[in-house]
Amino acid sequence: MKKKRILFICFNMGKGGVLKSLANLLNCIDYSLYNVDLFLFEKKGMFLSQIPKEVNVLDENKRLREHLLDGKIYEVIMATINAKKKYQSIEEKWLNFWKYNKRLYQKNNNEYDVAISYNDGIELYYLVDCIKAKKKIGYNHIDYSNSLTYKPNLDRKYYNALDYIITVSNTCALQLKKIFPEYSDKIRVVENIVKKENLISMAGQLDPYEQMFQNRKNIFVIVTVAGLYMRKGYDISAEALKNIKMKGYNFRWIIIGTGPDEDKILSIIREVGIENEVVLMHEQSNPYQYIRWANLFMLTSYAEGKSMAVEEAKLLEKPIIITNYSSASDQIKDEFNGLIAEISSESITEKIEEIINNKLLVNNLTNNLKLNCFSNEEENMKKIYDIWDN
Repeated sequence: MKKKRILFICFNMGKGGVLKSLANLLNCIDYSLYNVDLFLFEKKGMFLSQIPKEVNVLDENKRLREHLLDGKIYEVIMATINAKKKYQSIEEKWLNFWKYNKRLYQKNNNEYDVAISYNDGIELYYLVDCIKAKKKIGYNHIDYSNSLTYKPNLDRKYYNALDYIITVSNTCALQLKKIFPEYSDKIRVVENIVKKENLISMAGQLDPYEQMFQNRKNIFVIVTVAGLYMRKGYDISAEALKNIKMKGYNFRWIIIGTGPDEDKILSIIREVGIENEVVLMHEQSNPYQYIRWANLFMLTSYAEGKSMAVEEAKLLEKPIIITNYSSASDQIKDEFNGLIAEISSESITEKIEEIINNKLLVNNLTNNLKLNCFSNEEENMKKIYDIWDN
């Protein structure tokens, strides 16, 4: 049987849950059935090394790289968009950017059986305008109604050219159907793939905090794995942990991530007086050891699609606190496999105290995670193959 030709399009393999999920997906494909190309606008990133050898990584767009000098493509794109007339809407800025710059994006002259943009925005526009394929698929990893670049009139045109729109949770699918009801039949839910065995292996058997802190047994370790963006709720986390400190608890807050709001977040941490309790570790290729050996995983976002880090913490059987963002109930059943706090520092403080003081609750949460959380590779790869092949 002739192998199908598949193309993935992504900006780079830099950092974050979306790119981690792409690396996981690429490592689950049956390469006896598919030939896979991966086109990156920038051939760089911490997950580049995780791309399997069977994947053909296409040459970078040299015209674009030359045009953008030092290769900071995303930053240049956003600067270009934001430099347009201030009275323009986000949609108008994106439209003008793509109109004037798509000539720099070299067309791929191959014809594919399936071509996939693994993110919205430039990847999607490139797929529709520059790629030949029998079937075109776009991924959406966010709650579209809470997107920072909400641009339905522009995206509607491009969604119209797709055969399928894949999103990562039922809540995200519901929001897409509300905003784009005419495309409801195209929308499919495929969760990000996580493999429990891999996570446990990478997490290891040694507590890294034993080396980091004296008297480890007397320190309650909280870990957050998230980009350094204000939308991740670092302000309310910091305020909650100020309350925890004032109540006399001995804790450390481990933050794993990078992002443009680092200075602002560190300033908030200093303002509330918990800088001595915070360890900023930036991006880690293996955050799983820090999740596995922490006492609590915490994510206090204002909005999420479906957090990869939360799914990984579940598989590592950690007590979890998340905030009640729109898709929270797609990830956590409150008081069964984690706790859902309201989006306020007071509610987060209350939930942290519950985890610290209620050993029976913690045992119930971790036991339920052990009995009910498994790798989702088989189920979701079947969904993907059905979309590709039918």
